[in-house]
Amino acid sequence: MKLNKLIAAVLCASGMITSCDKVDEHADCMSKDQVSHYVDSLMNEHENAPKPPVEVQDIVVINKEISIKNNHSTEIYFRVNPSNAQVDLKCFHLDSPDTYTKAVSYVTAPKNVKISSITIAQDKNYNKLRGQYVMTIEDLGLSTEYTERIAIVYASKDAEGHYYEVSSEVITITLVPPSDHLAKVYIDTPDGVAITSKTVWTEGSTIRIIDENGAENLNATTSIRGRGNSTWGNPKKPYALKLDSKAEVLGMPKHKRWVLLANWMDRTLMRNDVAFEIARRTMTWAPRGKFVELYLNGKHQGNYYLCEQIKVDENRVDVGDDGYIFEFDTYGPSDEINYFYSPVKNYPVTIKEPDEDEITSWDHPRFLEAQDCIGNVEQLLESDKSKHARWTEITELIDVTSYIDWWIVHELTFNYEPNHPKSCYMHKKGNGKLYAGPVWDFDWGTFQKGVEYMIVNESLWYGYLFQYPEFKTAIKERWSETKATLEDVQQYIEDLIPYLEESNAANIKMWPLTNQHTNGDESLSYQKATEKFLIAYQNRLTGLDKYISQF
Repeated sequence: MKLNKLIAAVLCASGMITSCDKVDEHADCMSKDQVSHYVDSLMNEHENAPKPPVEVQDIVVINKEISIKNNHSTEIYFRVNPSNAQVDLKCFHLDSPDTYTKAVSYVTAPKNVKISSITIAQDKNYNKLRGQYVMTIEDLGLSTEYTERIAIVYASKDAEGHYYEVSSEVITITLVPPSDHLAKVYIDTPDGVAITSKTVWTEGSTIRIIDENGAENLNATTSIRGRGNSTWGNPKKPYALKLDSKAEVLGMPKHKRWVLLANWMDRTLMRNDVAFEIARRTMTWAPRGKFVELYLNGKHQGNYYLCEQIKVDENRVDVGDDGYIFEFDTYGPSDEINYFYSPVKNYPVTIKEPDEDEITSWDHPRFLEAQDCIGNVEQLLESDKSKHARWTEITELIDVTSYIDWWIVHELTFNYEPNHPKSCYMHKKGNGKLYAGPVWDFDWGTFQKGVEYMIVNESLWYGYLFQYPEFKTAIKERWSETKATLEDVQQYIEDLIPYLEESNAANIKMWPLTNQHTNGDESLSYQKATEKFLIAYQNRLTGLDKYISQF
């Protein structure tokens, strides 16, 4: 009995039992072993009993001043006190307090950011740090500039089921430009109306351009509409601009008409620009352009290519007042007014310049003249298909060098479009020769890796031209003249890769790719996609050099 009484006293004193009666009542009928077993069971019961949760008392933020870029993420490091508090990560929220004091309650979610994830912090050896956390927040892309105050709030229930909140000190988050070295284009439509048509201009819009150095380059009134054929159906929309007055834009010569290419299908974003750069080194004119960050009605739209539109101008396609710009394109009959079919190959040909304001009917003298221009060349080439007779006469109708340069650009870029044909331009000045170009549209199916065969030798009129030994000789001579500058394009690509990397990261987040067969790099990282791009160009240089050397 003395032993039992002693055990009871010890248990009561330790708090393992609340009443000594719990042992006393059995003391007279329990043996020593039974008492020992009973005590062990009570001790186990005590060890396993649920303990009251330790509640979060305070949230301490490590970095109270942070910056973020449009459509990017950043991290906030914080800890809770006490460090052994029981934390449910789902109970963390963001508050937008009105003052620079501790938030009192979780009232209003921030406007510009949201929580994307919360994880337990780790040391350099990947060991979890008790009571320390990393919150990743992301910008929603809703504003062009802001400084917003936020607070971290933990909202839960205590052991008795009562709701409680704990708030951190205020954190200041500031938006910074996504790519400091890219120009910024801000376009606002009247009342923020959306651009939903590629035929109807939204007039009275404003455009403001800030150049790469942060200086204002343009502040003007413009009209804007959608553009493109298949590209207009993509999630990321391309646009056409018509300034109220001619203006120089980012160092490019004055004009009213400009284009914002979306390049949605292009994982690298650089296909059009590199193709234009190839053409700029050899052809009479190719579109100039600049990569920019576009903001439409205050919302960041990602990376765009602001470039010159194909138009008659002394600084663009210089054909004068009596010249023509033709486009060979299967979309022509459905989208254009002034179109006809070539007499031999039955290609759809659109008269782009002069436009429908001047050529008002199919019997208009200039419409008939345009038909004759294309028809005479095609019929002459067809007539000589097997004779190889009148090369001199052919050279009097077409500028052979321009057709060679045009062919080289499309072979180096591995562009299938001429085979449809699509986006194939030619131009003519008055009574002068017919020139190939300018080039356009390289964001689809181009710069493919490891392909050695030629792709446009049979497109348009090249099936005729390649039957002439004189044409092959002229290609060989022109290749010898231009090969060095075309090889230098490799360095141009290498410089462009880091230049676009940051902007590309934000762009792909906003506009993820869904088509896995357009260029074959849709699922790749930017680094892998650009590596593939560069290798493809190097392979085409080697392949084309080998092909031409056999002439």
